[in-house]
Amino acid sequence: QMCHVRNLFQFVDDTLAKEQLAWLEGVLHRAQGNNERVLITGHIPPGMFGGCWGRASKEYELLLFKYKGALAGQVFGHQHSGSFRLLREEAAYLGAPFAVAHITPALSPYNGGNPTFRTYTVGPTPEASFDVVDFQQFFLQLHEYDSSSSALSKSQPLKWHLGYSPRYTFNVTDMSAKGWQQLRDSFDADQAVKNRYLTAERSSRKWQGPGEAGDYMC
Repeated sequence: QMCHVRNLFQFVDDTLAKEQLAWLEGVLHRAQGNNERVLITGHIPPGMFGGCWGRASKEYELLLFKYKGALAGQVFGHQHSGSFRLLREEAAYLGAPFAVAHITPALSPYNGGNPTFRTYTVGPTPEASFDVVDFQQFFLQLHEYDSSSSALSKSQPLKWHLGYSPRYTFNVTDMSAKGWQQLRDSFDADQAVKNRYLTAERSSRKWQGPGEAGDYMC
């Protein structure tokens, strides 16, 4: 996580960031040589609007493109609202997407949002182990648990609501980068689809996506 936009030391000395990327390349290189797949998990997602400043993010994308055959998936957090990032060939803005990074919303009620979590379904076959094939996103309605609520009881389990599933809510049957690009394109074609997606990912929070100052807060 050496690439964070508030880590101003990186403008002076990016040695630690380079060491982190070198370690990751070693992991991916060994995995590719052993015909293995790697699922990357982290806090700050790639992309300037994810909070990772340009140079480090670009080097990360180039590295993953080099070893894309060993990449099973990516799961990040940090933004509190859910979203996704499309990584593109040669880290070019208009390049074809080759990987998707999933951004999981926060369990904390930061910025007035409902606590939210995801359960990921991975690897339908040994050959595709760790490949993300779907997920379900659940949230807790905080207003159901205010001080006057009868739901506040040690003997009563918390009631988690299903927010959405890409496969069943937005018909994303292909969870590859191509499938997520198609969902992204549908936002331009149909504002109602885009609004439904933003509502599902915000979980009652102010939107933390690109263009919002909160995008960099954690």
